[in-house]
Amino acid sequence: MQYEYAGTRKKRKYVDTLVSISPKNWQQKTQKISNKEPDQVTKQQQINQAYRVVLSFVGTSGEKYPSIEGLNVDCLKPFFPKMRVNRKTLADYIKDYYDFRVNQNTKKGTTKEFKTLQNRIEAFDVHNKKKTYFEDINILWSNQFESYCRNTKKYTDGTIGKSYTILYTTLNYYYQLRDEMQIELSDKFTYDGFRRETKSINEANPLTIPQLMALFKYTFEQDHLTTTKKMILIQCFTGVRFDDIKRLRPSHFENDGFLKFKPMKTEYHKKIEVLQPLNEYAKGLLSEVDYDTSQYKLQNQPYNRNIKDLFDILREKHPELKYKTYTSHNFRDTFISNAVQARINWKSILKWVGQTSYSIMDRYIHLTPEFEKEEMNKMFKYIVVDGKIHYYTEK
Repeated sequence: MQYEYAGTRKKRKYVDTLVSISPKNWQQKTQKISNKEPDQVTKQQQINQAYRVVLSFVGTSGEKYPSIEGLNVDCLKPFFPKMRVNRKTLADYIKDYYDFRVNQNTKKGTTKEFKTLQNRIEAFDVHNKKKTYFEDINILWSNQFESYCRNTKKYTDGTIGKSYTILYTTLNYYYQLRDEMQIELSDKFTYDGFRRETKSINEANPLTIPQLMALFKYTFEQDHLTTTKKMILIQCFTGVRFDDIKRLRPSHFENDGFLKFKPMKTEYHKKIEVLQPLNEYAKGLLSEVDYDTSQYKLQNQPYNRNIKDLFDILREKHPELKYKTYTSHNFRDTFISNAVQARINWKSILKWVGQTSYSIMDRYIHLTPEFEKEEMNKMFKYIVVDGKIHYYTEK
């Protein structure tokens, strides 16, 4: 029985002892079987054993389960809201936080990271054959989770780092609310040894101008590669992210030839927008679709598969250009890196691609060795002719 605060009976639950007797042979006052019942001693022993098991279950707040085959105490579980079967797991709390962020209108690109982490933790629990609760969160648990990510799933350092960043954000949110929500969560997730690998910053991997122009001039026989080529070129000639390449509409193009829109990644930052005078290559590509890119429906994964196939063909056609391996991220690199090497001032580049931070911009830039040499020559203003140095001054 479960009692209310004042001692009044609140709930009564019955557990089947698996012993059957005649009702007339049960002594209610003593809670024992009378000697008129056949096999009275054996049955009484069985009832007493079941009673001890139930007492053990109750005494451990539902943590010690019965060892008697067939004895079912599931009806008692609601009496113990803090027992593990009734408590939320780490994955459950991550889902709740995901729902909270969605209701806060957090951009989709961010919320999907919490959903990915939820799925990752659930898969880890299945692999580990043990559910993770808040009180399990410590450095030993972190060791196991990292080993699962690194050795079982073969995730990269960057993926592991991102998982821990999202995990830290979630745990910190609940840690601030631990008293109000009566959560058993320690601060061990803040220890230096808990987090693993910093989030990776991909180096710029742009197309050079010769590589870009070879792509521009090449005609592909397959329709899907022709579409992929045009999407790549729009990115290369405007610097828009993949998330934005399908969002451009006539309303984003002003009469004076400027592209103006808020990037999806930063649409909640009121001051950040793209404001770019279109070059002739971009105008030509966009005019083909009447400045409405909604016809480009490729999702990221098929787009990247097509990119691989496309550059396999170009690599065979132009081995001298030494094409590398590319993804949808590298064509923004192409626009920014080529703008820098064309000596466009940085403030203009920031405005053209919707950035406000020079430090963030730096990750998109790759400077060729030829460009670096030209810059050094400009510094001291000399040329080498027949092995001799000739200093000069510009007029």
